[in-house]
This record gives sequence, C-alpha cells and structure tokens, in this order.
Amino acid sequence: MRSDFAFAKQKRQTGLVVGRTFLIIFLALFTFLAVFPLFWLISTSLRTGMDVYSPHLFPEKVMFDSYEYILKHSPFIIWFKNSVVVSLISTLASVIVASLAAYSMSRFVTPWKKFISKSILMAYMFPGVLLLLPLFVLFVKIQLLDKQLGLIIAYSMSNLPFAMWLLIAYFDTIPKDLDEAAKIDGANNNFIFWRMIMPIAAPGLATSAIFVFINAWNEFVLALVLINSDVNKTLPVGLYATMGGKAGEWVFWDDRMANSAMVILPMLIVFFALNKYITKGLTAGALKG
Repeated sequence: MRSDFAFAKQKRQTGLVVGRTFLIIFLALFTFLAVFPLFWLISTSLRTGMDVYSPHLFPEKVMFDSYEYILKHSPFIIWFKNSVVVSLISTLASVIVASLAAYSMSRFVTPWKKFISKSILMAYMFPGVLLLLPLFVLFVKIQLLDKQLGLIIAYSMSNLPFAMWLLIAYFDTIPKDLDEAAKIDGANNNFIFWRMIMPIAAPGLATSAIFVFINAWNEFVLALVLINSDVNKTLPVGLYATMGGKAGEWVFWDDRMANSAMVILPMLIVFFALNKYITKGLTAGALKG
C-alpha cells in the first residue's frame, strides 16, 4: 500500500511539473508575441537608409536621425503639447467629478446602489462612436468645434462612467466608521471627504487617473472628427496625418516608427512607474467581495 501511495504521489508531482512547464512555455510565448512588435518598432526607428529593410533584429549602427528630423522639421512638439494639455485637464476633471459622485454613491445612496453602479458600467460599455454625430452637431452650435476645450469636455464625459465605477468599489472598502467618528467630533461632510477620505483613497484615485489619462492620450476617433486644424491636433491624429502617402511615393519607415515610438514610450513609462498604484486600486474592490 505504501508503494502505491508513493507512486501516486510521484505521479502527482510529475503532473504538476509538466503542467508548470507548459504554463511557463505558454507565458514565455505570450510575452514574446506581446513585446516583439514594440521591440521591432524601436529597432526600426534607430535605423537609417537601406538598413531599415534589413532582416536583422538589431540595427547595424544605432542612429537617431529620425528622431532629430521629427523634432526639428515636423509639428510633433505642438501635437505632443496638445495631447498633454487635453489629457491632463480631462483626467483632472473626470477624477474630481467621479470621486464626488462615487463617494455620494458609496455613502448616501443605498436602495438603488447596485442598479445605479451597473448602469454606470453599462454606460461605459456603450459604443462611443454612436455619440460622434450628436457631439459634432452640438459643438457646431455652441462653437466648440476645432477647439481643445471641446475635446476636453468630450474626453471627460466619455471617461467619467469608468472612473465612477472604479471609485465606487474603492470607497466601499473604506469603513464608514471613520465618517461617523469624524461627525461625532464635529466635522462636516466637506472636511471628511477632502481631509480624510481623499488621502486614504489615493491608490484608487491614482488608478482611475492613470486609466483615464491613457484613454485620453490614445483616443483617436473623437479627435479626428472634432479637430480640424493642424495646430490643435493631438498626437494620434497628427501621427495618422503623417501616415498618408501617394501611390509610388517612397515610405520612410524609420521616421514613421520613430513617430510611433515617441507616442508609445511616455505611456509605457507612466504605466510601469505607477504600476503598484494600479494593482492596489484594481484589487481593492475584489478583496471586499
């Protein structure tokens, strides 16, 4: 009987090892498929001349000519500044409004809380492209077409449901006893929210701000429809404008890849630098159950 037990134990351990090996191979393959396009993009942006069409993984000689040309002879800096301004202001507006609404939902709305929370999530899942025509007509009437303020309002509106849904789950993890104890000491709702709850909710606020900023930074369709002039374009629309070429025209892939790299790399830096806040914010609601 002992030999049968030892055999079954050894068989189980062998199965665990085999399963873990397959899992590692799968994750390694998935990581390679995810990282390789970014690696090839950066590698191509550092090439020049016919080296761009070389099948080698690494450039024969690292050159920054494409980056220098883009910064000196294209409106990249203007588009970058527009993206930063629009993304930052829309993120700030979305997070402030979402935090106020989410705190109210978490503390004061009880009977219809679950229904409203699910409705907010459904609003986020609503296809934003269906709002293009109404927004275009509205912005024409109120003279916000081809203005950064209009784009900021559109981004703030489109990202608000997700930020609210995320912050409601996070505020629910903060004990209500803190509010009640502060009220006993004579604190009003404004003091409790701004001085007590907001510092505690910093990971959730950072998480929602990061996701809203990334969505605003990468958004393309609204910016393409609502912005017409080159001076007000954001990076995705400006990059799209540089992609067009006539039939038979020579395509400078090193310049295009350098453009794409300078659009992607800032978001990667922000994401990896604030990764711990994203993890804390996303797991807060799950831990509460």
